[in-house]
Amino acid sequence: MTDSQDRPSRARTRTRPCKPRPDIPTISDERLAVLMAAHELIEADCLWRAPTIRNLARAIGRAKSTIHGHLLAMREQGIIDGDPHVVRGYRLTVVGQSIIEAAQDRGVASPVRPGFIPVTRTQTEQHPNR
Repeated sequence: MTDSQDRPSRARTRTRPCKPRPDIPTISDERLAVLMAAHELIEADCLWRAPTIRNLARAIGRAKSTIHGHLLAMREQGIIDGDPHVVRGYRLTVVGQSIIEAAQDRGVASPVRPGFIPVTRTQTEQHPNR
């Protein structure tokens, strides 16, 4: 047996590269994960509106401050729209939808952790200072 026959084959986990489209801005993998997680949580009927920063952070395993920074940057790029000072005050734009569709066409896996259940206000203790 040769060396190549002794080694077990490894399945490739990388996505197919695609040609960049001029109408879609390039974003980092982490921002794409935030964008896709927001889209998936809305589409999966877990939430009937945009998820909170806390739910996004829990869904993909990142800090709330990291998620907030990514949302601000994507707002500047025109990927999402809305008021940064309002809870759940954002929505996907046409550009954001195009980025998600392009990622799904490439076969990018879901960034949401398996078994994730979003926290709702009824599940948490209501605190006047939150």
